[in-house]
Amino acid sequence: MISVKNFLGNGLISITILVSLILNAVAVDSSFAPDDGFIQVPVYTVTEDIISPNVFDEVFDQDTIDMLTESMNATIDYQDDAVVITQKTKMIPSVGHEIVLYADDQPISVNSDGTIIIPHDTSVVSKVKTTELEKMNSIEYETNISEDFYFFNIDSSFDDEIIFTSSCEDLIARMGENEEKCTAYQSSREAHKGYGDKYEPGDWVHCNRFNGPNSDCVHYNWRGLNPAEVANALKNFQGSDCQVALLSGSNCTSIGSCQCNTDEEAAYCSSYTKDARGWNCAYHFHRHTSAALPR
Repeated sequence: MISVKNFLGNGLISITILVSLILNAVAVDSSFAPDDGFIQVPVYTVTEDIISPNVFDEVFDQDTIDMLTESMNATIDYQDDAVVITQKTKMIPSVGHEIVLYADDQPISVNSDGTIIIPHDTSVVSKVKTTELEKMNSIEYETNISEDFYFFNIDSSFDDEIIFTSSCEDLIARMGENEEKCTAYQSSREAHKGYGDKYEPGDWVHCNRFNGPNSDCVHYNWRGLNPAEVANALKNFQGSDCQVALLSGSNCTSIGSCQCNTDEEAAYCSSYTKDARGWNCAYHFHRHTSAALPR
């Protein structure tokens, strides 16, 4: 004969196990596991810059080439009529900064490992909503940035990677447009340095986009027509706070010129980065001894 005490004890154990299984099942459903109608895919930014061989040889020294290939995951293709620098960077959130993308206009956060979990039937992953693109297209810019930097279409050729593409030159040229109209620039620019000036540590700077480890600390005009000046600007950009923040997903050019400074202080891109010692980067000008790192 089974005692009431044993029956209740066994019953409670059974109920506890059942409740535990139900809660676990709910937890799996709410986490959008990749095997229940969702897929988990990595997200990358790829930039491709094309420079004439003679300008490349004049501007890019061996230290810069080594830094690009060893620290920035770059490949350099030496062609007869061009040198092509390609960089592929995983989009990993910096400490204190969430990266939000959109799967068919529905917001989704990028995980700490640089992946997103999206429905199997997703057709478009983007950095901005469709309505924001319409707003961007309504503004006249000197520099055109391909929609491939903002939108990735998932089709039959999809290879389990989300890749946003552009060129460093176009991105920073766009950021430089109408720079003087930005709130941070207007409030601090007078009596400070600008294009063509050489910066010293501690100088006020609108954006740390020329403080890479091989920079000569000169703020070159990205919109200049001199190929050597543009190449020097590109060299100074490599390994800078701005490049690391931008490629890692700061999305500074999402809604046009100097968007990163619209509501924030100047050199806001430095809040995404740290130096080789692990120290958070300052908002004033500083030159790195090795490529900046995401926080």
